[in-house]
Amino acid sequence: MGLILRSSCSDGDDDAIAEDIAAMADLALRVADDDTDGMQMLCDGDGPHILAWREWTGPADIVTSEGSFEDLGVADQIDALQGAHVPLSG
Repeated sequence: MGLILRSSCSDGDDDAIAEDIAAMADLALRVADDDTDGMQMLCDGDGPHILAWREWTGPADIVTSEGSFEDLGVADQIDALQGAHVPLSG
């Protein structure tokens, strides 16, 4: 087995990284030791929240000022989502 650490680990918490490594090593050993016949799902894949967290390594632009929903058009987007047709940019 091998181990690949993403560059985002460079400023991560050492204990959290070690815990994740231990969990992945345990999973790899369980999968490698599985001798069940036939195809099967060996583990659940990551959900959307974990995928987003893992892939979103840049700093977030979080606006918390009063009125920011209106200033950024969020309220209009929420209103648009209540319709049957919502055009997407791009």
